[in-house]
Amino acid sequence: MGNADIIKNLLGSENTMAYSKILANAIGLKEAIVYSCLLSKSAEKDSKGYFCYTIKDLQIDTTLTKAQQDRVIQNLVNLGLILCERKGLPAKRYFKINEYALDTIKRGY
Repeated sequence: MGNADIIKNLLGSENTMAYSKILANAIGLKEAIVYSCLLSKSAEKDSKGYFCYTIKDLQIDTTLTKAQQDRVIQNLVNLGLILCERKGLPAKRYFKINEYALDTIKRGY
């Protein structure tokens, strides 16, 4: 594999992520990145609007450790952007996007 192929693989759409600079300035870079991941994952929500995003999967997608994830998720909850619940055995984190907050963000920009 040549250098061009390596660079193409590293920067390919499956290995990159988009986030809002405006949102990052408003709520923090890590929060904007996690929120973007959660928004992408929310397509898999159940009938009540909840979806699972494991610690391991979020770490793979963001490089954030469990402790970092916990802080960022708590910040997003405190901002009213998401809800987070632990469900099941073994317990897993389930998230719900606060659609009202999302509408407010969209109207603001």
